[in-house]
Amino acid sequence: MMFWLLSVFWMTMAWANDGVSVEAWVSNPPERGVGTLVIQMDIPEGFDVQWPEPVVEGLRFTETGEPQTERFGTSSLVRRTFRFSGSAGHYEIPSLSVTWNTDDGAQTAESKSIFVDIEKDPIRSEALSDISEPDPIWVFPTWLKWVGGVLGLMLILGGLLVRWIRRLPDSEEVVDSSPPDVVAIRAWEAVRANQGLSEFDKAVEVSRIFRQYTEDVLGFAATAWTTREILDRLMAMKHLQQGNVPRAKRLLRATDRIKFADASAAEELFDDLDADLRGFVGSTRPAQWGERE
Repeated sequence: MMFWLLSVFWMTMAWANDGVSVEAWVSNPPERGVGTLVIQMDIPEGFDVQWPEPVVEGLRFTETGEPQTERFGTSSLVRRTFRFSGSAGHYEIPSLSVTWNTDDGAQTAESKSIFVDIEKDPIRSEALSDISEPDPIWVFPTWLKWVGGVLGLMLILGGLLVRWIRRLPDSEEVVDSSPPDVVAIRAWEAVRANQGLSEFDKAVEVSRIFRQYTEDVLGFAATAWTTREILDRLMAMKHLQQGNVPRAKRLLRATDRIKFADASAAEELFDDLDADLRGFVGSTRPAQWGERE
């Protein structure tokens, strides 16, 4: 697999050079004075080149096995492996070059030189001593992280406390003991008079007021029911005056009516909603209602 991956890599280099490419590397670091050198060439079809032979004073090279050849399209990838040995020391395997002729003249390709250390530590360049260490990256101290976490938790708890306090009823607030019909009409009149509310918000409020009034007067959880459930319950009430179910339907779906109405028709729609609410409240106020069997 490794040979195949390397083959693809070097084949790509050959296509980029549009000719022969040659590479050399030491596959394993020398151990006990013996190492392995690999020479690889990518040779397009029709090119006649001579293999470069590694020659280094103090090193002995012996080829191991037969050359390995892989064919890719119109080129061949050939690899040869050499075992080398020598006495302890530092060596440089010079670049290996090949030359071939083309219509544009002689062309040359060469590998990079390789430095080999046999039973010696690598030579350290004096230039490395001039490299300064980078400044250390500042990291938040652990205690500062804990302080930040505690402050954040206190802010969250403080916000929750403020919200809870705002929801507490005013101890001096007078409880409204007015009948549900009076409370509903009074709340609706306040909504219509509030200039800060949008038309959509007013439609939401009239639907909410109607649900609360219906729950208080007719005795079922209208504030928690869906529009369909409320209408089904109203249709089942045998004493409910005719016309109240359509009124309820228009009030419950007030937001839809406002949503699809243009600006000029909004005021007229609110007049209709006002009439529906007052009509429903006026007709349900005096009686007790039961469900149809």
